[in-house]
Amino acid sequence: MAIKKRRDILHIAIIGALLMSFGASFDAWWHVSMGRDSFFALPHLFIHSGVFVILGASFWAWRKQAHKAWKNIFLVLLLIPLSLPFDEIWHYFLGKESVESVLIVWSPPHILLFVSAITALFLLTRMLHRKENMAAKQIFGAILLAVLLNLAFILTGPFFPFSPFAVIGFYGAAITSFVMSWVFFRATGLLPHVAPAFLVATFSIILQSTIADSGIVYASRAIGSFPYIPGWILVLSQITSAVAIDTQFIKNYTMRGLFSGIIGGLILYVLSLQFTDPAFHYTAAEAVIAVVFAGLGGALAGYLHSKKPLL
Repeated sequence: MAIKKRRDILHIAIIGALLMSFGASFDAWWHVSMGRDSFFALPHLFIHSGVFVILGASFWAWRKQAHKAWKNIFLVLLLIPLSLPFDEIWHYFLGKESVESVLIVWSPPHILLFVSAITALFLLTRMLHRKENMAAKQIFGAILLAVLLNLAFILTGPFFPFSPFAVIGFYGAAITSFVMSWVFFRATGLLPHVAPAFLVATFSIILQSTIADSGIVYASRAIGSFPYIPGWILVLSQITSAVAIDTQFIKNYTMRGLFSGIIGGLILYVLSLQFTDPAFHYTAAEAVIAVVFAGLGGALAGYLHSKKPLL
């Protein structure tokens, strides 16, 4: 019975994380499409509802089970509601961020929120080591890692070569590839071996679909500065990268990550040349840079996984 209660609390916390991550994607769409109209905007309600579900679950588990991990999760998550007045003060004095400004993602209160949430989710993944029903562990574990990946993608989004910011140009493909590959490798270490990275990618794509058409809205406002990539290319790139990490025919993790990054990069940065908005132009040389650095990002993720696979 005690084991079942621990498992139920973990699942409740993961559902809260799902609400929070969906709200974060929804909020990104809302900022681009609707602007920052109110603190009580619908996506904010999803974010804060999810946070309070995890807070409640972690506090209960900490007090009832005296487990240090739950205490750490609770304390880290407390930074999110504490960041709310910081966010209001920031906007009061500095106004609303423009969608052209990287501060729409990287304002100090937003960074505090994302870092707190990602840290708490990472700590939650460590709870998956406990023995439990394998089917439940596969599904809930994949959802949790997809939530972690989605928030990490949003936080590192300004590095993505096809974002409105692309702060380091096509070299940013390395960071996007590293984040994705690291989460996929973690899935192979934590979850039962039934295509774990593929399952994480599937849930991740569902979460990312919330923000998918905001690129169209932004491109219509700032034509020439933002390429609209067809959704199927993004899906195919992520799924292919996940399958490459799931497969066992390349035993060396570093080489597997390199292969995953390159094949995903070829789809995302080379195939997309045929379908990007004609007002946005990038050269074959820039595509090559993106593919090479996507491979390097994947290789680094594989190397780190080989050293500390359950970090």
